[in-house]
Amino acid sequence: MDYSTAQLEALYREALLFAQDKQTKTAAALKIGASIGIGLSSAKMIVNSFRHMIRGERYRRALNGPITEAFLSAIYRDYGSTGLAQSLDGLQQHIDYYESFSKGTAVTLRQIHRRYSEVLSHNERLDGGFPNEVPGEPTQYAEGSVDQVLVNKYERSRLARQACLNAYGHSCTVCGFDFARFYGPLGHGFIHVHHLVEISSIGSKYEIDPIKDLRPVCPNCHAMLHKRVPALTIEELRSTLQAPPAPTT
Repeated sequence: MDYSTAQLEALYREALLFAQDKQTKTAAALKIGASIGIGLSSAKMIVNSFRHMIRGERYRRALNGPITEAFLSAIYRDYGSTGLAQSLDGLQQHIDYYESFSKGTAVTLRQIHRRYSEVLSHNERLDGGFPNEVPGEPTQYAEGSVDQVLVNKYERSRLARQACLNAYGHSCTVCGFDFARFYGPLGHGFIHVHHLVEISSIGSKYEIDPIKDLRPVCPNCHAMLHKRVPALTIEELRSTLQAPPAPTT
């Protein structure tokens, strides 16, 4: 069965809510069945396999090529390199499981895995040069518009980033690290900006509040925040620190 882009996105959204424990498997499957027109058991299988995939776990029931690719694209869009790498681990475990008892090779899934592994290696999304930000000087803090590239990505506003840094400075909100203090002029102005409310949970274009919705974090803490799906909160990650945070001004 062929699915439209809108149907695949709806499938992803419902599966993600199940993976985040925000709805039951049955509830997700019923919504998918109503909007896409597939049976309850098939819908349950899809959302269950998705949850294992995004958590980097082995899943036994196969997802077809278009659904697998749509899921990986959406995960990369919403969770960046960390989410994609974890999902590729889950996919690889599924491929290994399938091929362990099958006489054939999961050719399509291997091709998809190889393609997104290349995306991962060439498009590390830790915002070192802030490649996902919108160039120019927007007049509103509008974020969330989908821009079709190799994979979909959400636009990020430079103005919103700057407003956040004006309010909170350039030290990491989690650990207190300040690049300028450690690296001198080379580190001046370098810091990531983290969305407290993940763009993936909003979906449509929206106007953010840079003070309420954004926080500066260092790349290490940013990666650790997204080590889990859904992301850890600032407070949860701070509580895991093995050494006291550096002082901030």
